[in-house]
Amino acid sequence: MSPASGHSAATAHVDEAENPLAGLAWLPDQKTLTITDVTKLKRLRRKQLSASTSFSLDPDMCSVSMVIDRLMPREDGAFEANQLGTAAHAVLEHLFSLPGPERTKARASAIAREYRENFEFANEMLGHGLAPLVHALNEADTAKWFREVDQRTHGLWEIEDPTQVTVFRNEMGFGASNEFNANIGKVPFVGYIDRVDKIVDPATGEIVGYKVIDYKMGKYKEPDPKYPNNPDDYGDQIKIYVAAMFGATGLWPESGALVFAKYHRARVIETTPAAVDVAVKRFEAAYDRMNSLADNNEYPTKAGPLCSWCVLVNNCPAAVNPRNGIAYEDLSNTVKIPFDELPAAEQAAGRNWPAWKKAKGVRKPGLDDDGNPLPLKAIPRGEAAFPTVQFPAPSDSDEANARRMTAGITNGAAQQPDPSAHRAPAPSTNTTEGNTPMTITAAAPAQKRLIEGVSVTDADVEGILNARSNSALAVTDLAAFTISELAKAGAPINNGSVNSLLDTLATIVQNVEFALTGSTSYQSGTNRLVRIALKQVVESLPLPWWEDFAAWDSWFEKARRRTSATVNAAIRLHAQGEQLPDAPYQTLAGLEKPAELEQTPAGLVNQA
Repeated sequence: MSPASGHSAATAHVDEAENPLAGLAWLPDQKTLTITDVTKLKRLRRKQLSASTSFSLDPDMCSVSMVIDRLMPREDGAFEANQLGTAAHAVLEHLFSLPGPERTKARASAIAREYRENFEFANEMLGHGLAPLVHALNEADTAKWFREVDQRTHGLWEIEDPTQVTVFRNEMGFGASNEFNANIGKVPFVGYIDRVDKIVDPATGEIVGYKVIDYKMGKYKEPDPKYPNNPDDYGDQIKIYVAAMFGATGLWPESGALVFAKYHRARVIETTPAAVDVAVKRFEAAYDRMNSLADNNEYPTKAGPLCSWCVLVNNCPAAVNPRNGIAYEDLSNTVKIPFDELPAAEQAAGRNWPAWKKAKGVRKPGLDDDGNPLPLKAIPRGEAAFPTVQFPAPSDSDEANARRMTAGITNGAAQQPDPSAHRAPAPSTNTTEGNTPMTITAAAPAQKRLIEGVSVTDADVEGILNARSNSALAVTDLAAFTISELAKAGAPINNGSVNSLLDTLATIVQNVEFALTGSTSYQSGTNRLVRIALKQVVESLPLPWWEDFAAWDSWFEKARRRTSATVNAAIRLHAQGEQLPDAPYQTLAGLEKPAELEQTPAGLVNQA
């Protein structure tokens, strides 16, 4: 189903051309995963930790599911629950940036509709993934999308009066390139607090405290009193936010709340130091577990009821139905539907079901509104058959590898294999350029890095880049341009600088390509056109060498916009055909010279 239908779902096919799960293997017990591709392992070891990621690292959760979620790209349609939640969050973020009297239901609806009408605004607020999907919706699906977003925002007025809220911070960002930085315990924190309100004394008008708000777009959840020892992820999220705000500002929020706007309910969360301390210790334990898993490079499975929700369920040897202990039937052609999202008639028929059955949901063939099958939610059986290796692959940490080698010998256990056994032969080094030398393999590689395929349309052959393919030409073109720009600037040519600039340019290409076509591929003609445009942009908008992060961040956005404008201008010209205006230069006549150019010394032009 194309995105234009509005019903494309998170697909679970593994693309053979660029397999995101390549480099994964089972250990002999068939219950533990190891990562043989060190670049993928590095993605699992995060320098900063978010609250949501920390919960996936809980010992009671399946770490393999966490690995798959991290590595598998999502191709969500505009009507997926997470995408609707993103849109509703964006509406509320914008709404609470407005003056109090303007925060009305009508304005919230108008903001959602502006996303459909104004692509630049949608791109800014919804992101480069969701904005094109919303703009591709047909008329009927657009109306439905508006209703779905309104359902997730309008309930807020049943909980509070937004016109009376005094906002301290809206989308308060921590870590990465955000305004605030905070360590929670020993852990660098990354994330956003949806809203922080000032608590104002109505009698005096004085600020007497602060309140942390987090919007939840799913169904209302609270801890089950039958299981008091079960962790409360939602409640702990608020407590982690309290700790982050205190660490960054010195202000301790007196209260916190989870707002389930779709269901017209809110849940107050205790924010006493004692309560927050418990959540902080859990957060620190998650960080330790993340590093321990990566150090050992062993990710154990945890079979249970959640297996049927995992995209790997058809291919995981540990996935069994907890009711009978046997492997699930092939679930690739079905989707799991929460009880409260079933048709009204089916909910009525199951109204007397026990709570556990309602919580489990119903698995059934996934169909869109027209009765057409939705894209697969689980990877079909056989498409993710990982090899088996005898020992865990090396860690991405040399220190961890040394500890593992020592432990294997001194404890009398089976000795770990030499980490070099998983890698190419020892390289010689070129120390003539840069501070960290790039490596040059002197001996023949243990595994081919390129292969001579037959057709340019095959990006790879047997998982190896096809040197004849359009993809090979595309990535080589970008890499050559990257090193050329580094050399022109006199910048060090080493692994760090090459990879950083190459990834920066590739990200611009992919963002612009996706905005134009809804997909990305180095094989595509669109990718080639965007690369051509980007090179010209770099000529007129020089890279900000020797500048700080803010300058590079600004350059990135300018370059992305100019590249997009270049290709879109070309598309407009083609659509115009031969119907050109008589005096096309009319708009150019009389342009005023910008003030910054007036102040530029003769012979120099400020291109930034």
